Amino acid sequence: MIYKPPQQKLLRWIALFLIGTFLQLLFYIPTPVLSQNSNSCSNITAPLTSEEQTYARAAWQYFVKNYQPATGFTNSTGGYPSGTLWDMGNYLMALNAARWLNLTDQADFDSRLNKFLTTLNTLKLFEDALPNKVYNAATAQMVDYGNNPLERGIGWSALDVGRILAAFDVIRTCHPQYNEWLKGIVAKWQVARSLKDGELFGATVLPDKKTLLVQEGRLGYEEYGARGYQLWGFSAPKAIALEPFKLVEINGVQIPVDSRDFQSTNANNYVVSESYILDGIEFGLQGELADFAARVLDVQKRRFDTTGQLTAVTEDNIDQAPYFLYNTVYANGVNWATITDANQPYPQFRSISTKAAFGWRYLFPDNAYAQKVFDAVKDLRSPDDAGYYAGIYEESKQPNKALTGNTNGLILEILYYKARGNHPLIASGSASKPSENSSPATPSNQSNSTGKPSENASPVTPANQANSTVKTPIAIPTDTSKPTEVTIAPIPPVDSPSSNLKLDRSLTVIERRYAEAAWRYFQANYHSKNGLIDDRSDFKGATLWGLGNYLSALHAARSLDIITPKEFDGRTRHLLAALTKLPLFAGELPSRSYDTRSLQPVDYGGNPIPEGNGWSALDLGRMLAALYNLKTCHPEYTTAVDKADAAGKIIGATYEFHALEECNFSTQAVIKVTEEALGRWQPDLIITHAPQPEKYGHRDHEVCAIAVSNVATRKNIPLWYSAPPVFLRGFEPNFFVDITSVIEEKVAAIGCYESELNKAFMQLDAILVLSRFWARELGQKDGYFEAFEISRQWVDASFFTAIANNNHQQVVKQS
Repeated sequence: MIYKPPQQKLLRWIALFLIGTFLQLLFYIPTPVLSQNSNSCSNITAPLTSEEQTYARAAWQYFVKNYQPATGFTNSTGGYPSGTLWDMGNYLMALNAARWLNLTDQADFDSRLNKFLTTLNTLKLFEDALPNKVYNAATAQMVDYGNNPLERGIGWSALDVGRILAAFDVIRTCHPQYNEWLKGIVAKWQVARSLKDGELFGATVLPDKKTLLVQEGRLGYEEYGARGYQLWGFSAPKAIALEPFKLVEINGVQIPVDSRDFQSTNANNYVVSESYILDGIEFGLQGELADFAARVLDVQKRRFDTTGQLTAVTEDNIDQAPYFLYNTVYANGVNWATITDANQPYPQFRSISTKAAFGWRYLFPDNAYAQKVFDAVKDLRSPDDAGYYAGIYEESKQPNKALTGNTNGLILEILYYKARGNHPLIASGSASKPSENSSPATPSNQSNSTGKPSENASPVTPANQANSTVKTPIAIPTDTSKPTEVTIAPIPPVDSPSSNLKLDRSLTVIERRYAEAAWRYFQANYHSKNGLIDDRSDFKGATLWGLGNYLSALHAARSLDIITPKEFDGRTRHLLAALTKLPLFAGELPSRSYDTRSLQPVDYGGNPIPEGNGWSALDLGRMLAALYNLKTCHPEYTTAVDKADAAGKIIGATYEFHALEECNFSTQAVIKVTEEALGRWQPDLIITHAPQPEKYGHRDHEVCAIAVSNVATRKNIPLWYSAPPVFLRGFEPNFFVDITSVIEEKVAAIGCYESELNKAFMQLDAILVLSRFWARELGQKDGYFEAFEISRQWVDASFFTAIANNNHQQVVKQS
């Protein structure tokens, strides 16, 4: 062994240390941490007082003690492992508030949110569409409200979806590194199924196991829920409008009440505090909502002035049967009603709500009554440090010892709102602003001049409150420069999707995690209306190269079993349909780049170029390679695309497909797609199937005839019925078109529909015989004719000039 002097060894270690330090500085890449985030979420302009910090710590302890580590969820009520989507939204809001109020550190925040989102992303959905109304918080199983597991579930709540969408927006704004993950979750949900005719619709399961869609929301919560949808690009204009409402005088205050009949709609029209508090702290009270909120607070003060009973009413859990009650200002025609969801009265359990008192105190910080009712509950904490109790019973004066995530989550959210200097949590509060030219909402039982402030009047202000606290800001016009998202229907269903690719081995656990993470990009940047994918997450545009990448990623994701056959088929058919709709440069080849919302050509900076900016041969090659790969591994798609494309090209037509299940679609479904198509095409004439008597003809043709006739009549558009392919009772043609010069094109186009050619009326001789029959019906010895029955038509002199100049002879049958 060779002896080394200690001094030499010491010098060697010093040298290694210096080299390591140099390399660390050389390759150091700064990693931003959330506590250094410069966004407004971390801007605490009004730090909590020591007393307020006590409130916040107490509320946060509820979530610490009710956390479920296996799922990342929290219990909706103390010790009871159940939770709705609304409860999950409450927890996300509480978690965000806890982070910025320094109740938890970054590592704990990330650990909790990662576990929560991982579970949420894998939740079993009701009918594979939207989250079930309630889940077991410990196992993430679908359950009923008794926490009993149910394989199918009990439906979804649109209001709960709106609540969590609002929470998602706060998380992606304050913690942008989670944005793509959240976008992927929302993209996975079929949110559009909960929207209908501009309103929010929940789903419930009937006793016969059928699913019923039910309109959800009344004045207050309906508007709040719709704003959550709007944050993610889902519009519900009727839901976000205040109408229909009326004003009801209670304790001398005109209170806005939803005017829809609770008996015929089976929906309670209660007025409570929480919906206005949520709107205030998240979106900011503006316009008429500010006025409405002020009225709802003022009437509770008036009740106190009259009875001496402190009043702060909203819905709450209680610590005894029936366990949940709506304490209201008004419900179903009754002032100060306390009811169950089934409208059963329990006035003996009316309580002062802790969360309502906190909300009014910080929304109206200068209001003496709000301070008074807050003082009654501010110390209503559990002695075992498990959070805030829900409230105080009015009759017994005893605490309502129910411990809930709703109460404690809202307290944290309110305190965070205060710490931000009473700045709303959601920057896009303009979602609730009226347009510059919009008229004020008018109650259904009042004219503009009675029962509500005039246009120049100051809004109603709670007693002891300065008018400056509740003010109506100037409306900000909606940005009209944002392109409208184009809707494209997928191509028709193909044969059962398959794959010819055989994997040599399965992915390892780590490799699968990589693959799932990569696929989340395509979930997060998917345009569900048209089937396209953004090339970049920060840019609403796509090149043919990027779309080729997406098509290849689709194939890979299916082959690796990252997505189901159903999702692969739906996305593939949607993308193929979108590719046929891209405007071509010079009518020849796709342009270099497109806006993924409008499908119009843009330059690489996203600036519109109506005529396009040329094409890229490299991009075209990339797409052709991806299409070839699709044809090779999934040949069933080739026939479907080529068939439709060929028929359209032969007759010079543009086509659209809508995924309606044969012999199983409703008249209402056809009305909807027809109205959407009319909005895009603005036609001068509609041609559809002829109405067919019962027991004769095809059921789908009859449904289309009824639906399209309905739309044409309402839209005042000329309507013709085309001749059926076989003779049917009831069809009485009165207009005939000479198609002799284009009969070959017609036959060729029909021949493209290979799946239909086995039918007798699709044979060449049948087509020609029918066309000749209509000619003979007119007394024509030669030629081929089409027959129509005009249902609605009006003409001017130019119509007859066009007939005279047209090569195709149109003949009106004389009766």
